[in-house]
Amino acid sequence: MTFILGLSNAYIAAEVWEFPLLDYSPENIIITMLTNATNLVKITVAGIAMAASTLSATVTVGYDPSAAVGNFGTPGSSSDNVAYTINLTSDASDVNLVLTPSGSVNGLDFVNLYFSTTVEHGTGGSGVGFEIGNNDTFVPGVTSPVSTAGDGITHTESAGAWDITIPWSYFETDPQGLGFTEISAENDILRLNLSQSFGYSVAGGSANFGDSRLGETSFAATIPDSGSALLMLGTTAGGLLALRRSLACSARIFIRAVNRIRQLGKP
Repeated sequence: MTFILGLSNAYIAAEVWEFPLLDYSPENIIITMLTNATNLVKITVAGIAMAASTLSATVTVGYDPSAAVGNFGTPGSSSDNVAYTINLTSDASDVNLVLTPSGSVNGLDFVNLYFSTTVEHGTGGSGVGFEIGNNDTFVPGVTSPVSTAGDGITHTESAGAWDITIPWSYFETDPQGLGFTEISAENDILRLNLSQSFGYSVAGGSANFGDSRLGETSFAATIPDSGSALLMLGTTAGGLLALRRSLACSARIFIRAVNRIRQLGKP
């Protein structure tokens, strides 16, 4: 299990031994283990999401030549063109997806993805979509596609697989002003609801893939690395003390989380 703390393990260890740890009482530290497809672990301190990790299960969209197309209202579990897999993970900076077709896409080499940013609100509809190959985004059924140029969204293709990176900052800020609900420390669950990729069939739905749909991950409030933090805080004694306390706190959270996971029998 990898915790996204923005720090190297070596630096965490150094901080543990060199500086006194801040005393956060156990009731203020909540470790949430969501036993869904992503095996997500979220660490919350005093109500603020401090770190998270995901070990995403690979979701498979099957092949069925009779699968419906354009079926956004009734998504299925198969594509009428080619089977493919979806793997969604994240770190403190980015959301990462890899879509891999099982064979030839027969000229239908595109990826369209539909995300929910309102899982925490109990609604969970698809609030923002991306036509990855066209470098554009939209609110499904509401807005026309607009360019994502300059927003840090990237994709590469290798041996048919698409490797996609979307910065968390995109979901935090809605840079095009589309009007979707933004991700934050308090509203931190991002879910891939639908995929219309390598063909015109739409895959998704809880009936086909469970509550996590095609993948789910959690926003991790970024703790700066030591170099960045020094630049931000300066070299004053007060700034260094704040940095050391922040790192020590991070180490304590990390250790408690690991111990708790071991107690729960989760390696």
